[in-house]
Amino acid sequence: MNHTFIVETRCGHTDAGRGTYVVIPFAIQAENAREAAACARWMPRALHHKKQCVERVVPIDLEGYRSQRAANLDNPYLACRNVQDWRHLGIDIPIFREDTQDDTYSYAEQERRKPLTYHKHNIKNVRSFARMHPEFRSEHYRSECEYIF
Repeated sequence: MNHTFIVETRCGHTDAGRGTYVVIPFAIQAENAREAAACARWMPRALHHKKQCVERVVPIDLEGYRSQRAANLDNPYLACRNVQDWRHLGIDIPIFREDTQDDTYSYAEQERRKPLTYHKHNIKNVRSFARMHPEFRSEHYRSECEYIF
Protein backbone atom coordinates (compact mmCIF):
# COMPACT_ATOMS: atom_id res chain seq x y z
CA MET A 1 0.00 0.00 0.00
CA ASN A 2 1.44 3.35 -1.05
CA HIS A 3 1.56 6.24 1.37
CA THR A 4 1.81 9.91 0.44
CA PHE A 5 4.57 12.24 1.56
CA ILE A 6 5.73 15.79 1.04
CA VAL A 7 9.48 15.82 0.56
CA GLU A 8 11.22 19.19 0.83
CA THR A 9 14.13 19.08 -1.57
CA ARG A 10 16.96 21.46 -2.36
CA CYS A 11 16.80 22.41 -6.01
CA GLY A 12 19.45 24.24 -8.00
CA HIS A 13 19.82 26.01 -11.33
CA THR A 14 18.92 29.36 -9.83
CA ASP A 15 19.87 32.73 -11.23
CA ALA A 16 21.80 33.51 -8.06
CA GLY A 17 24.67 31.24 -9.08
CA ARG A 18 26.75 28.44 -7.64
CA GLY A 19 26.31 27.56 -4.00
CA THR A 20 22.66 28.61 -3.86
CA TYR A 21 19.50 26.56 -3.74
CA VAL A 22 15.72 26.80 -3.58
CA VAL A 23 13.63 24.56 -1.31
CA ILE A 24 10.79 22.96 -3.27
CA PRO A 25 8.25 20.57 -1.68
CA PHE A 26 7.41 17.60 -3.89
CA ALA A 27 4.40 15.33 -3.39
CA ILE A 28 5.56 11.70 -3.58
CA GLN A 29 3.77 8.34 -3.29
CA ALA A 30 5.95 5.59 -1.83
CA GLU A 31 5.94 2.62 0.54
CA ASN A 32 7.87 4.44 3.28
CA ALA A 33 9.66 7.72 3.97
CA ARG A 34 13.05 6.38 2.89
CA GLU A 35 11.75 5.44 -0.56
CA ALA A 36 10.01 8.81 -0.84
CA ALA A 37 13.29 10.60 -0.09
CA ALA A 38 15.12 8.45 -2.65
CA CYS A 39 12.47 9.22 -5.27
CA ALA A 40 12.52 12.96 -4.56
CA ARG A 41 16.32 13.03 -4.77
CA TRP A 42 16.11 12.15 -8.45
CA MET A 43 13.38 14.64 -9.36
CA PRO A 44 14.35 17.18 -12.04
CA ARG A 45 16.26 20.22 -10.72
CA ALA A 46 17.02 18.53 -7.39
CA LEU A 47 20.62 18.74 -6.20
CA HIS A 48 20.75 14.94 -6.20
CA HIS A 49 24.53 14.63 -5.74
CA LYS A 50 24.50 16.72 -2.56
CA LYS A 51 24.39 14.97 0.79
CA GLN A 52 21.77 17.38 2.17
CA CYS A 53 19.50 17.21 -0.88
CA VAL A 54 16.44 16.11 1.11
CA GLU A 55 15.63 18.52 3.91
CA ARG A 56 12.65 16.70 5.44
CA VAL A 57 9.92 14.16 4.73
CA VAL A 58 6.39 14.68 6.08
CA PRO A 59 3.53 12.16 5.74
CA ILE A 60 0.28 13.72 4.48
CA ASP A 61 -3.24 12.63 3.51
CA LEU A 62 -4.50 12.23 -0.05
CA GLU A 63 -6.09 15.70 -0.15
CA GLY A 64 -2.80 17.32 0.84
CA TYR A 65 -1.06 15.25 -1.84
CA ARG A 66 -3.43 16.53 -4.53
CA SER A 67 -3.14 20.15 -3.41
CA GLN A 68 0.69 19.96 -3.43
CA ARG A 69 0.68 18.46 -6.93
CA ALA A 70 -1.53 21.33 -8.10
CA ALA A 71 0.77 23.85 -6.40
CA ASN A 72 3.81 22.33 -8.14
CA LEU A 73 2.07 22.59 -11.52
CA ASP A 74 1.47 26.31 -10.86
CA ASN A 75 5.01 26.93 -9.55
CA PRO A 76 6.80 29.19 -12.07
CA TYR A 77 10.24 27.94 -10.98
CA LEU A 78 9.36 24.40 -12.02
CA ALA A 79 7.87 25.68 -15.30
CA CYS A 80 11.08 27.44 -16.38
CA ARG A 81 13.25 25.57 -18.83
CA ASN A 82 16.33 27.78 -18.70
CA VAL A 83 17.87 30.78 -16.93
CA GLN A 84 16.50 33.19 -19.51
CA ASP A 85 12.93 32.17 -18.62
CA TRP A 86 13.79 32.64 -14.96
CA ARG A 87 15.08 36.17 -15.57
CA HIS A 88 12.22 37.09 -17.90
CA LEU A 89 9.52 36.12 -15.41
CA GLY A 90 11.29 37.79 -12.47
CA ILE A 91 10.38 34.99 -10.10
CA ASP A 92 10.42 35.78 -6.39
CA ILE A 93 11.32 32.53 -4.68
CA PRO A 94 13.46 32.59 -1.52
CA ILE A 95 17.00 31.60 -2.47
CA PHE A 96 19.29 30.14 0.20
CA ARG A 97 23.07 30.06 0.22
CA GLU A 98 24.83 26.83 1.17
CA ASP A 99 26.79 26.79 4.40
CA THR A 100 30.46 26.63 3.48
CA GLN A 101 33.05 25.79 6.05
CA ASP A 102 36.32 27.63 5.67
CA ASP A 103 38.06 25.46 8.25
CA THR A 104 37.62 22.14 6.47
CA TYR A 105 41.04 20.94 7.63
CA SER A 106 42.25 20.51 11.17
CA TYR A 107 45.06 22.68 12.46
CA ALA A 108 47.64 19.91 11.93
CA GLU A 109 46.44 19.42 8.37
CA GLN A 110 46.66 23.15 7.67
CA GLU A 111 50.21 23.27 9.05
CA ARG A 112 51.20 20.32 6.89
CA ARG A 113 49.77 21.99 3.79
CA LYS A 114 51.84 25.15 4.28
CA PRO A 115 54.76 25.29 1.84
CA LEU A 116 58.23 24.73 3.23
CA THR A 117 60.50 27.73 2.86
CA TYR A 118 64.26 28.16 2.76
CA HIS A 119 65.59 31.74 2.94
CA LYS A 120 62.19 33.11 1.89
CA HIS A 121 61.93 30.78 -1.09
CA ASN A 122 59.18 28.20 -1.37
CA ILE A 123 60.43 24.66 -1.83
CA LYS A 124 58.37 22.78 -4.40
CA ASN A 125 60.22 19.48 -4.62
CA VAL A 126 61.60 18.79 -1.17
CA ARG A 127 63.52 15.62 -2.00
CA SER A 128 65.55 17.12 -4.82
CA PHE A 129 66.13 20.27 -2.79
CA ALA A 130 67.43 18.19 0.12
CA ARG A 131 69.87 16.36 -2.18
CA MET A 132 71.26 19.63 -3.54
CA HIS A 133 71.45 21.45 -0.16
CA PRO A 134 73.02 19.34 2.60
CA GLU A 135 72.35 22.03 5.22
CA PHE A 136 68.65 21.45 4.62
CA ARG A 137 68.99 18.06 6.30
CA SER A 138 69.39 19.70 9.71
CA GLU A 139 67.23 18.67 12.63
CA HIS A 140 65.05 21.76 12.31
CA TYR A 141 63.80 20.84 8.85
CA ARG A 142 63.79 17.13 9.60
CA SER A 143 61.24 17.68 12.35
CA GLU A 144 59.00 19.67 10.00
CA CYS A 145 58.92 17.07 7.28
CA GLU A 146 59.45 13.66 8.87
CA TYR A 147 57.49 11.90 6.14
CA ILE A 148 60.01 12.91 3.47
CA PHE A 149 63.28 11.59 4.97
